[in-house]
Amino acid sequence: MHDEEDTGEDGTQRHLEALAERVTELEIALTYQRQTTQTLDELVREAFDTIGQLKARIDALQSDLTAGED
Repeated sequence: MHDEEDTGEDGTQRHLEALAERVTELEIALTYQRQTTQTLDELVREAFDTIGQLKARIDALQSDLTAGED
């Protein structure tokens, strides 16, 4: 059962305030997660670019070595 203090207009107001606080906390957490996701996405893209550049260098070095053996 509900406590008497949780019934009526005062209890409803406290409940609404608690819900509003929880929604604010969730909005903050969601914003943080979005920022984290964006940061990780940027890092992954940079890593793939670096990997592509390194692969191109390795391929060029292998071509140079193969051409030098002739």
